[in-house]
Amino acid sequence: MKTPSKSCPKASPSKSKGSSCLKVIKFLLAAFPSVVFGVFTIVFTVQQHITGIENRKQDQKQADEQNIRSTFENYIDDISNLLLDEKFNRSNSEHLLHIRVKTLTTLRHVDINRKRDIILFLYESRLLRNDVPCNERLSLQDADLDKLTFQGSSSNPIQLDNLYLPGVYLSNAVFHWCILDYAVFDNSSMANVRFINSSISHVTFRRIYAPDAIMGDLVFHENDFTGSMLVRTSFVGGTDWKEEVDLTNTDLLDSRGNHGQLINWNSVPENVLILVNARLPNGSFHQINSTELISDGGAELGCQTDLTENAWKRGPYGSKIILSPISTHPSISISSSNENCYFLADSLNASSLTQLIDVHSFSVLIHNEQARYNMSAYLTCSQDKSSEAWIKLAFLKNNYLWIDSHKVHTNQVKPRNIFATTGNIPSYTRFIRVELHAYIGESYARCVFDNLRLRIF
Repeated sequence: MKTPSKSCPKASPSKSKGSSCLKVIKFLLAAFPSVVFGVFTIVFTVQQHITGIENRKQDQKQADEQNIRSTFENYIDDISNLLLDEKFNRSNSEHLLHIRVKTLTTLRHVDINRKRDIILFLYESRLLRNDVPCNERLSLQDADLDKLTFQGSSSNPIQLDNLYLPGVYLSNAVFHWCILDYAVFDNSSMANVRFINSSISHVTFRRIYAPDAIMGDLVFHENDFTGSMLVRTSFVGGTDWKEEVDLTNTDLLDSRGNHGQLINWNSVPENVLILVNARLPNGSFHQINSTELISDGGAELGCQTDLTENAWKRGPYGSKIILSPISTHPSISISSSNENCYFLADSLNASSLTQLIDVHSFSVLIHNEQARYNMSAYLTCSQDKSSEAWIKLAFLKNNYLWIDSHKVHTNQVKPRNIFATTGNIPSYTRFIRVELHAYIGESYARCVFDNLRLRIF
């Protein structure tokens, strides 16, 4: 008879779980100091790193401030010594160039406050003033004066009359409670500039670029804004317009007054504002200058005194077309019996004559592709079918690069008056070159030009 075998007792599930939990707790308790120390080490290291960065930033800031201070002080000392030097001559262009170079270099390495102090120093040294001779004025053209701020008060305005700062960068600049009478800011870039509670009588702002400017609580009196960009400019507060404020060829698109309303410039008396060729806030043009653009288009002045040599030049092709009295060739009919002279082509083959006309005063109209020209002239050639006379208008950019040209022909034989030759002026045109051309095929042949007129509308 077999004896039943004995089996080992099995551990209860609850005891097994308790043993496992105890082991985990012992492990965690054993590892806790290491974890705490590790976390502390990491936190301490991070804090030290952050503190190190902040300290380095502070050290760098102090070093930068020291460099700026040293640069500024050295500049003031150097220029002061130069101005006190007996050999220094304010009208010597080389001496002024030395100051200009040193000033532009220094302005690139100092902060806004010291830029302001440099401008005040040069102004008080009578180098940046409009009331000194031209050859004694310091040019800071292309200087970076962005965010320059002159902040005065009603009881203590900053005296800056006759300040001379043409051609500089003054974006986001502020002139608050300043006396700026007779100052010059021509050709400066002044986006977002602010003129507030300042005196600006006789200040010139010719050809400034100042979109989004703010001009408030000002009295405009004999100011010149010719050719300026004042798009979206706000004229706010107690702004008043006195006599002869020149806004010729100024872009005033979307300019506004108090409460954000478009300014009605037509409500201002004509003797106060000059708005010739200006674009108004609503996009329309107030009055286009329709005066004659060609100088001595009838050859009368140059024929009698030869003064037209300054206006008419020999063309690029062949001989020169001359300015001749009518009595020289009485057989050639002209447009009017009241004329005494005309332009005469009497040389074989090609001949030409040109005149360059500056149309910068129409630049806003032209740039917005709304400018058209009207060209009229009298042309004729003697009875010779091989001879021809014509006029060409060449449209040129600011650097005289060719954009386009329009050619007007005569009919070679019969006299031809051109009264209605019109066309569009290409955008970016800044000069129009009027060219007279003739080709003479026979020695007895002649071609005549007279009564040349060119207008923009």
